[in-house]
Amino acid sequence: VLSFFRELGAREFVATSTGNSSTSLAYGVQQVPDMQAHLFCGREFASRNAYCEHPRIHLHVVDGDAVESEATARTFAQENGLLFDGGFFNVARREGLKLAYLEAFDQLAPDEPDVVIQAVSSGMGLYGGYRGMREYQQMGRLRKTPRFVCAQQETCAPMVQAWTEGSPTIQPQHIIRNPSGLAEAILRGDPTQTYPYMHEIVRDTQGCFAAVNQDEMQRARQLLYDMEGVDGCYSSATALAAAIALRQQGWIQADALVVVNLTGGNRR
Repeated sequence: VLSFFRELGAREFVATSTGNSSTSLAYGVQQVPDMQAHLFCGREFASRNAYCEHPRIHLHVVDGDAVESEATARTFAQENGLLFDGGFFNVARREGLKLAYLEAFDQLAPDEPDVVIQAVSSGMGLYGGYRGMREYQQMGRLRKTPRFVCAQQETCAPMVQAWTEGSPTIQPQHIIRNPSGLAEAILRGDPTQTYPYMHEIVRDTQGCFAAVNQDEMQRARQLLYDMEGVDGCYSSATALAAAIALRQQGWIQADALVVVNLTGGNRR
């Protein structure tokens, strides 16, 4: 993202996040002497911005959720003539996020995944993974099309609700006002702009959307730590819990090779 912004001639930009990507951007900006960042987040996510204070990084805390934070950040960028990061609609973000999947595909070779699972907010990471998968197929480095699964927590699952009702778009009844849940990084109650892309990916790969409850998330998180020593965040636990639930339901077969993208660690 930072390299792309430099190519565009931008030295000051605005971004919004629930903590993971803003923390990464903050560390990156510290390594680029002539770059400055304005990072926006909702008040409940302020503590998730886990980087050291720096004079070229400005954190703006908004009274509201992720959607309201994004709207405030967009307005700030317009009023100050600054480049807005754009999140899902930033091509550099999407292209960068596919790299984790390409590494996973390479490490699995010559085996290939049957199922790919990630917890989603906007779905940007899974979108990147889908693009990477199609590009590897064009290069002859993958033959299979794995089924893509979008995982959400039951307390904030607008995409799951829309999918369950057979809707290719988010309708008013699917939007979650003031969302809450253990997985703070994916508390996006209104994914109106991005859900159609995720719907198409899931439909194209014969995948599904899955929701898990908080007990399932807590058990999955503990299992991840006990078996692998990985102290994942609840977003990571959401993805793993979805894999477990889908296996128990028979949607995932016993001999299936499953890639679960653990998208964050516990910083508390």
